[in-house]
This record gives sequence, structure tokens and C-alpha cells, in this order.
Amino acid sequence: MNKNKFIIFLVCFFVGGLLYAQSSGEVYTIVDEPASFKGGMSGFYTYVGNSIKYPSIASRNKTQGKVVIQFIVNPDGKLSDIKVLKGIGDGCDEEAVRVMNSSPNWIAGKQNGEPVKVRMVVPIVFKLN
Repeated sequence: MNKNKFIIFLVCFFVGGLLYAQSSGEVYTIVDEPASFKGGMSGFYTYVGNSIKYPSIASRNKTQGKVVIQFIVNPDGKLSDIKVLKGIGDGCDEEAVRVMNSSPNWIAGKQNGEPVKVRMVVPIVFKLN
């Protein structure tokens, strides 16, 4: 194979691989432009603070701590596959998932200028006053 044909083959293979990865629904963890909450992380934590309802059993048991949530921000900004990676129990894990399920759409992450699925992990802190 001469040099020109080889370069064309590599370019086609590379571009084809990118198109396949995007169309196959690949979930990225590192992207050119990360997904973000409208209003940034401070806006996200304001939303969480206004939306969290401290579970009564957690309040009675004085349960406090950090619930670590993993989710996917889809190309349309909707969240999916929300799950608890590290929980503290007493209803706090379920409440964190409820709040994430109710979240407004995020700004999608981008890879090569195109919106893609991005896996995110955020901590949600439960603290009694």
C-alpha cells in the first residue's frame, strides 16, 4: 500500500471509529467539554439545598454524611442511570436519588464538538443543624 492510500485509510478508520463511538451510545468519563449544571456547581448545590427533604428517620437517628451519586448526562441534557455509589442509609440515599431524578436538564458534555453521554459523580452532603 503506498503512503497516500495508507494515510487515507488511517483517516477513514479514525473518523469511522469516532462516528461509531458516538452512535453506539458510548459513555464518556473524560471529554473536551464536561457536562455542567446550568448555573455551575454552585447553582447545582443551591438546587440540591432547596430540594432536599431530610428524611425523618435520618433526623431521629442523627444520621449525617455524604451520599455519593453517579449518573449519566445524556446528549439532550437529561439525567439517567442515577445510582448511589456510597450511601449513609436511613432514607438519605433514596432522597439523594429523588432529588437527582427531579433535576432540571444539564448542559451536555461535548467530544469533538458533538454532545455525548457523560458519566458524572457528585457528593450530596446531609448535615443536621
